[in-house]
Amino acid sequence: MNKKIDKNLRLLSRADIVDAFKKNLCTTVELFKFYLKNHRDDFSLRSLYIKALVASNNLDEAEKELNELEYIFNNYRTYMNDGSYKNYYKRTFLEARASIYIRTGRLNSLIKLYKNNIEDFKEIEPSLKYFIYKIDGKYNQSRDEEYPYLFRQIIDYKEEDFKKHNKKYVKGNEDVTYKLFNKDFPLEEIEEEIKKYIPNNCKKKVQSILFDEYYFKYDNCGTYKGEETDLFNVKTLCTTGEVLYVYPDTRIGAEVTDLSYVKKKENKERVLVRSSSQIDRFNKRYNR
Repeated sequence: MNKKIDKNLRLLSRADIVDAFKKNLCTTVELFKFYLKNHRDDFSLRSLYIKALVASNNLDEAEKELNELEYIFNNYRTYMNDGSYKNYYKRTFLEARASIYIRTGRLNSLIKLYKNNIEDFKEIEPSLKYFIYKIDGKYNQSRDEEYPYLFRQIIDYKEEDFKKHNKKYVKGNEDVTYKLFNKDFPLEEIEEEIKKYIPNNCKKKVQSILFDEYYFKYDNCGTYKGEETDLFNVKTLCTTGEVLYVYPDTRIGAEVTDLSYVKKKENKERVLVRSSSQIDRFNKRYNR
């Protein structure tokens, strides 16, 4: 390791690593490794490390770390008898294991894990039951429009359903009030543009069992809870990268991908169209 980089890493505090994790959990793996060499008893940080490993697709290492941490808690940590600690770490481990199973295609193991811990998963990831219905073969594959949007998309994703649903996040729609794009936000163009950037393990900002989230920037794109924002969130299915939601957000400190150039491109196209129209009128007037 470069001596200068090594020196900088030595100056990192636990708070620095947690802050970096909140900004982009995928890029913190090396920071965790360095810090945890001498802090293996920091179990809460090790649980975040597992999440970072899963998000960056280091699944073998994530499972190895998870197995070790579970073994310690099941055999040596006396305060696991405390209800609050026990519940927190149990659910943390369940989320991590389910995330690993779904990303490694071990679906039978996922079904068994879910059925043995249904009440916990209702709190951890309520939508997981839809995915279990799908892979367990207990759901009619027909897409009944009466079913909730998320249920339909997990069972059988349709891009046209996403685009129809996503229009609710534009001002003028009364179904949503606290996260709305401005009317001049080029929603359709943005929906196409984000496909160039996802899925991407290195740009992931949030990861759960079923979903990944990314943050993008677009100047004055809309409002979130009444406040103007330049940021918007993209939520996808982790197994396919298919987009479920796009809506304004205000995640402070998150690393973002700037798509403001789409507006510039759109404005440039409008200028070209307007200029062409002026030329046409000139030629028509003077019979050219």
